[in-house]
Amino acid sequence: MKKMLWTGTTAVLLGLLAACGGNSSNQSAGASGPVSNAASATSTPASTSNTTASAESAVEKGQELFQANCSACHRIHEKLIGPPLAGVTKIRSKEWLYNWIRNSQAVINSGDTAAINLYKEYNQVQMTPFPQLSNEDIDNILAYIDSQSGQQ
Repeated sequence: MKKMLWTGTTAVLLGLLAACGGNSSNQSAGASGPVSNAASATSTPASTSNTTASAESAVEKGQELFQANCSACHRIHEKLIGPPLAGVTKIRSKEWLYNWIRNSQAVINSGDTAAINLYKEYNQVQMTPFPQLSNEDIDNILAYIDSQSGQQ
């Protein structure tokens, strides 16, 4: 169990590495290494830096949103009132997650088998709807969950 629990820093760094395609040579050259030609000075470092900053920002925003909206009922690796969320982006599509997070009861009422089974598994406790969350907000929450899940 201890192996599954990551420090925030380690998880963020691994998430950023994975988000950048896992190519550490481009990352280190763009971040601090000397630039050998003008072409790489104008294209690679800026895009790598922006990607890294963007991914880091998404995870940070996602952590804040998760704490404010999700943590009362969910943990990443443990069952609470709701299911553990580690790996949720591997088993559900973004569109499904957008709909579920905004209004789980509507997804259940639509006849979605996965939604109905989840509802039954968790004693027919309805998830609080979050219609105010934008796709970007949900994407940030999912980026945070993925960073803590050891994926992304």
